[in-house]
Amino acid sequence: MSVAQPLPQPAPVTTSGSGVTARAVIIALVIVFLVNLAVSRIELIIGRYVASGIPPVPAVLVLALLAALTPLVRRVAKPLALGRREILTIYALMLVSVPFCATYGIRSFLPRLTVMQYYATPENHFAEYTQHIPTWFAPQDMAQVQAMYEGGPSPAVPWGVWARPLGLWLLFFVFLFLTTLSLMTIMARQWSDNERLPYPLVQLPMEMVDPHRGHGMLANFFGNPLAWIGILLALLYNALNIAQAFNPAIPSIKQDTSLDYLFTERPWDAMRPMILNMYPGRIGFGYLVSQELLASVVLFTFGAKFLGVMGRISGYEPSGFPFWQEQSAGGYVALALFMLWAARTHLRAVWRKGLGNGEMDDSDQALPYRWALIGLAAGTVFFLSWTSLAGMAWQLALPFWLIVLCFGLTYGRVRAEAGIPDDFVYPYRLPQVLIINALGPRSMLRLGGPQSIVVMEIMSFLSRFHPTQIMAAYQTDVMQIAKLGQIRRRTLAGLMVLLFVCGMVFAFWGHFSTFYGIGLNVLEGNPRNADWRTNDTVGAFNDMVGRLEHPSGPDGMRTGWALGGGLFAIALAIARTIWLRFPLHPLGYIVALAYGPSTSLWFPFLLVFVTKWLLLKIGGIGAFRRLIPLFIGLVVGHYIFAGVAWPIISLFYENSISGRYYTVF
Repeated sequence: MSVAQPLPQPAPVTTSGSGVTARAVIIALVIVFLVNLAVSRIELIIGRYVASGIPPVPAVLVLALLAALTPLVRRVAKPLALGRREILTIYALMLVSVPFCATYGIRSFLPRLTVMQYYATPENHFAEYTQHIPTWFAPQDMAQVQAMYEGGPSPAVPWGVWARPLGLWLLFFVFLFLTTLSLMTIMARQWSDNERLPYPLVQLPMEMVDPHRGHGMLANFFGNPLAWIGILLALLYNALNIAQAFNPAIPSIKQDTSLDYLFTERPWDAMRPMILNMYPGRIGFGYLVSQELLASVVLFTFGAKFLGVMGRISGYEPSGFPFWQEQSAGGYVALALFMLWAARTHLRAVWRKGLGNGEMDDSDQALPYRWALIGLAAGTVFFLSWTSLAGMAWQLALPFWLIVLCFGLTYGRVRAEAGIPDDFVYPYRLPQVLIINALGPRSMLRLGGPQSIVVMEIMSFLSRFHPTQIMAAYQTDVMQIAKLGQIRRRTLAGLMVLLFVCGMVFAFWGHFSTFYGIGLNVLEGNPRNADWRTNDTVGAFNDMVGRLEHPSGPDGMRTGWALGGGLFAIALAIARTIWLRFPLHPLGYIVALAYGPSTSLWFPFLLVFVTKWLLLKIGGIGAFRRLIPLFIGLVVGHYIFAGVAWPIISLFYENSISGRYYTVF
């Protein structure tokens, strides 16, 4: 991949010291606890998301409040005012500690440990396979598992029966965090210094605390009329949607509008689903994405849809064609390998430094390169040991782990170069599905028996959801924030680990308190039907039982499309390396196809592409830069009104009203 054109970055402030203070760490710790308390009392009860978003809503809210109030505090009580680096430290620590109490955090992992025991019926045959669940994965007391789903006679959490499994899983997640931190440390200099990637999402905090323009943070952002225009546009968008929740007759700008009615006849029905999305976060952050990436996402989305149309015309219609996610998954793995090859000079220098023979200075990195290499190796050994002790064949565990790491690396690259504010810009489930398709359930059974398959299904939360990707993406953002904010990365890295551990402990406390208080079956306002992650997990284990009882061979067709997707992504990357102005971007290809035909990125990206094209034609790069506060204001305003105000308002109204405007970040 070619060197990306960097966005205009605020000049670093020349300062001494680490930039980290005890009060900044304490403030971040207290806020993370309060966020977990809010999740436990609001999000888990009524289903209004308060901790989701990319970046997380609470982190953006705190950043906005501190940036707005600090100048006032400085006038009234100067010793109490937070400095620029302290605000950035608080924001950075929240990025790595808040996501695991949110919708795709531990809530997506915990059902993997207990659904087979709780949902076992004669029809689904779960009971025949619960014996293969390692005893140290979850409590063996069925009464306590049942109380978690249905609410116990007492809201007290039986921490005694959960202490061992949760302690072990906490250790697992810490090793996973350290592994991705090691990987991102190794790649940080290559991406930030050598390739000068733009890190679009880092523009948000840097723009809001930039001291170089105006007369301080308030004058820079909240004193900028363009920022307020963006905030007011977000207010208008959300006010109309909230008003429509109370009165459906009021017109609004819907977040999603289906255009399926335009494509009802063959072969054009292959264009469905066609969703017109107007999510302000995609528009606001999309303004910071390069034109090549924006255009590539749009073109490859419609390219895949037209490929489906051509399949209809030619009579070639195998189920799943044209295999969107398989193509994207192949591209994810292939681009990870291509990135390592492209960075080979840098990686050789890292390796020599790790062995003690190199001259490269790593004092400004999150970890010394020696420890980063050790961390990457130790994480791999830990995962293989963990899965081996659980009963998973190493022939399955090793490729699964390597694919997960490839996904984490490429996802981190997507964040650093594209900054797309979406969780599912990767093909979910595919790290596991690639192996199933390539080997076939029959061969997988021969390798490790039912025990190995059951353990792999439990561990597939790393495939269905994205803890590895979340860690890698926010770690690379934090490293860039530290660089631009003149915060010592090594100090911040240690605090990242500390806040991550505390965030996980707080998340376990908040979730289990709610589970045993009201029952997981009524989580997020669901009437005795469990939340969607639990139902998704039940479906995954049903599929697993089907593979065990009716094992088949490899799926050559889907594997072939995955290989084809990988080759096409590499061809695009090579083309951009040879021709610097080559317009198609490989990241645009894998992102466009990642969510399958239901993707809705295309319209906001098309809208932003046309807006930027006109702006650059009329006013040039100066006009583009001047409007950055407007689009960041749109993001901040949406987070405040949809991520904070609406969840609070909806607490006072029944679900039939609040559910009409269901904002998902």
